[in-house]
Amino acid sequence: MQTTRLNNGIEMPVLGYGVFQITDHEECQKCVRQAIWDGYRLFDTATAYYNEQDVGKACREMVKDGAVSREDLFLTTKVWLQDYGDGKTTQSVERSLKKMGMEYLDLVLLHQPFGNWQAAWRELEELSRSGLVRAIGVSNFTEKKLEELLDMAQIIPAVNQIERHPFYTEDRYIARMKGMGVQAESWGALCEGLKGIFHNPVLTRIGEKYGKSAAQVAIRWNIQTGCIALAKSVRPEKMKEDIEVFDFTLTQDEIRKIASLDAGHSEIIDL
Repeated sequence: MQTTRLNNGIEMPVLGYGVFQITDHEECQKCVRQAIWDGYRLFDTATAYYNEQDVGKACREMVKDGAVSREDLFLTTKVWLQDYGDGKTTQSVERSLKKMGMEYLDLVLLHQPFGNWQAAWRELEELSRSGLVRAIGVSNFTEKKLEELLDMAQIIPAVNQIERHPFYTEDRYIARMKGMGVQAESWGALCEGLKGIFHNPVLTRIGEKYGKSAAQVAIRWNIQTGCIALAKSVRPEKMKEDIEVFDFTLTQDEIRKIASLDAGHSEIIDL
């Protein structure tokens, strides 16, 4: 697994496994265990996903069995809007730690840029200083909201997790974030299966050159253009396929062809 260095010096894997909408507890645990065997080290959950305990349990079991060390894992969760400010952000993170059975979390994000996110950020900064959280960041923050945060922040967010895929490239914003010292991360690297991404002719033709699927090309494109990617599938063969993206490199011409698919607007959410 390749990593990238965040603005506070810690290394974060460039490809992770997301558990959004995996609501069956046994299935979630099984998927996380399988993902670790396949080589995933970054796991992304949230209080709003209601499966933090499953991610934690599976990770603890794999550490106990010697399949992986806790230090090799990079665990992310997110604080939901109802827990912004007034001490509730701190309490939310403490609950997440308890649910996951962990002594620390690698990354905690504010899930949405609404409500009293300013007060919530202040609490995340304190949690970062306490050592309970190794890095802090945000999710779904637009450029305007991110600039507002930078104006008041004492700690620059390490990550901004956004919608990003070949149909919504956000190249200018990602370059802007890089200049701010903020790492972009895509929660929608495969556009949640929309827009016929798995059979897109541009992605498919490029994939044929390397013996790869359209999905693998989209994931590789995300990583190669400076964005951490999250993949999600509950099918073991797809989970394995999604991580096999480190044995080929897209050319600049291929990257330009993929960028030409950009529709210039969100395909999933509208902030």
